[in-house]
This record gives sequence, C-alpha cells and structure tokens, in this order.
Amino acid sequence: MSDSPIMFGAASLSRLPALLRPGAKLALVTGRQAARASGLLARVVGLAEEKTNLVATLAVPSHPAWEDYLGAGRALRESGANLVLALGGGSVMDVAKHAVSADGEVLDLIAVPTLFGSGAEVTPFATWWDRTAMLKRSLPVRPCGRVLVDPLLALTAPRAVRAAAALDGLAHGADVLWQAGISRRDRVRAAAAIRLVRHWLADALAGKTVALCRIAAASILGGLAIASAGSGASHALSYPLQLRFGVPHGLGCALGLLWLMRAFPERIPADLLSALGATDPQSGAREIASLIERAGFSTQLAAHGATVEDLGLIVAEADATRLVRAGIRIAPERLAMLLSEVA
Repeated sequence: MSDSPIMFGAASLSRLPALLRPGAKLALVTGRQAARASGLLARVVGLAEEKTNLVATLAVPSHPAWEDYLGAGRALRESGANLVLALGGGSVMDVAKHAVSADGEVLDLIAVPTLFGSGAEVTPFATWWDRTAMLKRSLPVRPCGRVLVDPLLALTAPRAVRAAAALDGLAHGADVLWQAGISRRDRVRAAAAIRLVRHWLADALAGKTVALCRIAAASILGGLAIASAGSGASHALSYPLQLRFGVPHGLGCALGLLWLMRAFPERIPADLLSALGATDPQSGAREIASLIERAGFSTQLAAHGATVEDLGLIVAEADATRLVRAGIRIAPERLAMLLSEVA
C-alpha cells in the first residue's frame, strides 16, 4: 500500500512548484487529448518550468497495451529525465508508475490525477489491456512518490466521464467490502468511499467545489482499500463490458455490482448494505440502480450495445480471480444464467 504524501485541496495545482526539485530534468506523462484540449497541459508546463527543465512529454492512450508500457519506458530512459510528473487518469498513472522503474533505476514520480475514480495515484499495481486474450492484466509496481490532488481538475473532463469515474470509486469500496478477511482499516475506508459517493455524486456532477472534494477523497479512500485487498467481482465483469462493448470502466463496474447484488442477495455483507443506506439486499440493489441513473446512465444492457445473450460471453471473459475474491466460485454457465435473470 502507498505511504505517499498527498497534497490535497481545491485549486492546489498552483502549489505544484513546491513539489518539484529545482533544476531537475522533467519528463511529463499525460493523456492524448483531455489535458491538451482543456488547456490544463499548458498550465502545468508553465508551472513546471518555473523550477525544472522539461525534456520530454509522453502521451499515453486511454487503454494502454503492453507495447505502450514498453514504449513509455524506452522513451523515458532516452530522455535523460530524473524526475517524472504524471498528469491524467488511471492509465496515465499506471504507465508512469511502471516506466519510472522499468530499467532497474527508480526515478522520482509525482502524480497529479485529473479525474477521481481509479485511485491509481495510491495503488502499487498497474493494469494493461491484453486484447489478444481479451483480458485486463495487472502487474506490481512502485506507487507514486508524491501526490497532488486538486479536485477541481475533474472539471476539465466531460460530465459523463466524471460520472463513470465516480462510479468506479463506488465499486472499489463495494468490491473490498464483499471480500472476506479484509482488515478493519480497509473496510472502514471502503465504506467511507461508498458513503461519500452516495451523498455527493449529484452535486459533484453539477460542479460544486465541496462535492468535488468529497468525491476525490472517496477515490483516494477506495484506492487505498484496493491497494491492500485488490479489486473484486464488479471489476471482473466490467472488463469484457469495456473491451467488447465500449462501456466506460466505472459504469461497467457499477452494472456488474448491480447484477451481483440481485443474483446473490444472501452474500451481500452487512457493512456494504449499511454503507448504501439500505436495510435489505433489495433496497441495496435499488440504491445502486438509482446511483447509476443519477449519474446519467441506463441500467439496461441494451442501452450499452449488449444483450442478455451476451452475458455468456461476458462471464466467460470475466476475471475469475476477482470473482473468487467475492466467494463466487460457480461454473461460468451457471453464473451467466443467474445474471440473465436479473440483468
């Protein structure tokens, strides 16, 4: 789990120079579109150049493959950088975490997440997309050295992107609570993440500063919880939804969580129901459905380009290890049938 110091607060991006080493050779790792289009990248470059020498800017795709990881590591070594700044979402954070230690030499890494949800700024692993096997794979990496979280940066993303990201934070909390043998500390963090998303989602999507701060805090808490426990069942189902049907990751997690709560009501932990403000499994599932709809999405498979018949394929390509973490050890055919009855 990450022990990285976190600088947190609305408009805290202006304090970025305080985290930079004077005279360092800086490599900036960012996404391919959002930060550039919003003007955020230019602003960060201006702040960074107050104290460092920018020697490279690396662009990361939103769903990086292993080749993207290797290319970033190679470009970073060739740049001669001795300080790395990751500016973006989970994919950017993951590629940067791997790149700074890909050649045995560990470089200093500062994370500036632009979107709440993934918690990648505090997790000790990275994920990449294996499109040949249709899987999302994880590998251990060193967590970011320092983190700056300015919740207002989420406003540089479209509303729908923010909404899906917030649902990802919710799913991290639910995945952790659904697992047995998790420490009390991580269960408390996970439950808090769920409560924060529940209470502040609508206001965050409306752009209210306090709510954005609460959702960003939920992202960090969820990230810290999965750093120890790992992501679970809802994420297992989200990956084929994303790979096959283009469903945004956080939304796919929320849909998977909704199906699992409907299919396995007897297995829902009491603290998960409590965090959802629910008195029974049915009201817990209704709350998840309500949150998906409040985020602006449909709970119906057809609205996302899939059908009930596709659930067999979705389950077959789901990450079995993550399903087992939630105690779901039934045959894929049986699981697909159960989900088809509730999806």
